[in-house]
Amino acid sequence: MLFKSGITYLLYLSLPIFKTMYRQQPFQCYDIFDISSNPALDFPFNLTFKPKKEFNGDFTGPGIYILSYKGNVIYIGKFDSLDKSDIRFVRWERHMETITLRGRRVGFGKKKYSKISTLFNDEFKNSVSEKSLIFKDTGVVTSKKRIAFAMSNWKEFSQLNIDNLKSFTIDYFKFDTPEKKFEMVVNKIEKDIIPLINPPCNYQYKVSQETMKFDDAIKLCNKYFQTHSI
Repeated sequence: MLFKSGITYLLYLSLPIFKTMYRQQPFQCYDIFDISSNPALDFPFNLTFKPKKEFNGDFTGPGIYILSYKGNVIYIGKFDSLDKSDIRFVRWERHMETITLRGRRVGFGKKKYSKISTLFNDEFKNSVSEKSLIFKDTGVVTSKKRIAFAMSNWKEFSQLNIDNLKSFTIDYFKFDTPEKKFEMVVNKIEKDIIPLINPPCNYQYKVSQETMKFDDAIKLCNKYFQTHSI
């Protein structure tokens, strides 16, 4: 669909498409995760992020989530499952492992150490042995963008503990009913908003473009859930 002006596009976005309600659920990672360290594993890949089963929240159904650190958006993802899968186990646990570069299952895919090591800062190189890095698909594979983010925050992440999780938040936007059509909707919303918000841990991140401020990102996501059409 072509629009002759920005005003026309805004009017298009303002049209109510779905009567189905949605919810924005803000979570502090400190409240929904526990951290435990395994002394048998090599630093830094020795932490387990375990969702708290006793925490009362709705973690199922199609939606979009915004992961933030110290009030700044760092990653956006989608969840298009219609079953009763808990997004904390399926998505967020893995994100915490790879984005902090501290998870016990973190892998580096089929990359070679000689290439991946150029992304590490000196502090990381001096404290990590090459043999502790897993160069295969572990199901929890990190990326260049996530490594770069971890390196820029390594002073905090190298000492990561449960108190540090207070700096991480997740805002989960989800439809109230797990209808089939919302699988396509959340995929479309994710595709649209990532380039606009530009989170540093998404592979689409552009260094030349500023990341959208947290409040503006939240407003944008709310706008899409209220009015967006595919």
